[in-house]
Amino acid sequence: MNEYNIIIIGLHQSGVNAKRGGDLLKNPLNVMIFNDLYNKILTKYYEPGDILPTELEMEKIYGTSRAPIRQALAKLEMEGLIHRKAGKGTFVAQHEVSGPWVPMGGFGSEFSKKGSQIRHQTLLVEKLIPDKDIAHYLSLSNPDEVVHIARIRYVDEIPIFYLHHYIPNLDMDKISGLGNISSMRTFIREKCGFNICYESEELAAVKADEHVSGMLKVESGYPINEIVRISYNDDFKPMVFARYYVRTDVWKYRVMFSKDNNGFPF
Repeated sequence: MNEYNIIIIGLHQSGVNAKRGGDLLKNPLNVMIFNDLYNKILTKYYEPGDILPTELEMEKIYGTSRAPIRQALAKLEMEGLIHRKAGKGTFVAQHEVSGPWVPMGGFGSEFSKKGSQIRHQTLLVEKLIPDKDIAHYLSLSNPDEVVHIARIRYVDEIPIFYLHHYIPNLDMDKISGLGNISSMRTFIREKCGFNICYESEELAAVKADEHVSGMLKVESGYPINEIVRISYNDDFKPMVFARYYVRTDVWKYRVMFSKDNNGFPF
């Protein structure tokens, strides 16, 4: 088990529900608890058939009253992720998470709120020899061709994300006629057959060059975030390299960490 688990904090603030953490915790506690449990179920921290902590135990874990815990559990039950047995407890259900926007990554809560306003465009699917930087991230000593997929993600018809993914050992026949990819994680799992167990991200504040500024419809030199993500299998072998550019003046990258079984480490 990982020592720390990520809870995504949305930008919408609807009143102070907890004093710890200052402004960061102005999001409703039931949303934070739901995101934490959802993430743990998604990542198999809690596997199907596992029993969740009792509501009393969750009060200690999250440092809150029972009301937001029950609200979070009700939403998990509504989405088919848990089921309750009277006198026995709350169990993780057999499930297949199908929604493309999960509370992982710094933009997870924004995806959840803006899902209906998001549009994707696949710009390019090609094979190429990766440069030394990409080959290094993918641990390719003598790199062969990799599949390169370039996409734009629009929110309310504003280009917010310009994304590039590089995938080795992928048969082009598997992705012919795939159309616009809405979720790369789903695509990697279902179309590529890769079992992604770990991901790392590196963030840097950069100035948009002429090409990137043209794709994101901003002036050249405009400040944006450049994010590098590497996805690994259960043997910690890199399977996918991604580099994407984000207009964080529109969407902020925010995460909060909670320590297992001991509440928030503030």
